[in-house]
Amino acid sequence: LKKGRSAGYLKFLSRLCVVNDTGIVDNQRLVSHLVLDRHREDILYTTAVRNGELQILLPKFVKKGEKDKKKDKAADGGGDKKGEKDKDAEKPIPVWVPLATFLEEGDSKMVKFFESSIEMLGAVCIGADEECLRLAARCLPMEQLSIAIDPGFPASDALRASYF
Repeated sequence: LKKGRSAGYLKFLSRLCVVNDTGIVDNQRLVSHLVLDRHREDILYTTAVRNGELQILLPKFVKKGEKDKKKDKAADGGGDKKGEKDKDAEKPIPVWVPLATFLEEGDSKMVKFFESSIEMLGAVCIGADEECLRLAARCLPMEQLSIAIDPGFPASDALRASYF
């Protein structure tokens, strides 16, 4: 998960946390500890209310249908020659993007990963284990939650339901 964000991994972790609509507390605690506590910044996208709107911090903002220029360069055989350092290899500067814009215009894989992360947050909360709830609330404070579930917020019904 730390090397590449995959919605499939998060869906797998969600399914480990809940069986037959019942929370599996030991699994929830393990997932909460590893994903929400120890490696949160490496795995999950950060969200915050900034300038009165819910925003998401992305390593880069790629719109639907756009390709990652660095990946294209590698596929074309471009890149660095011996002894030269590839300027594009530098870590991109993260950018804050309104969550509504990201959900509507963002790269579908990145959006799917975000949706799966919200689903996983819900899965660790089923059964109301106090430690899991505390860690989930750190990732998604009530202020953000109230914006995300507002009917006026442009989110899919499935994503809005995951917040519950």
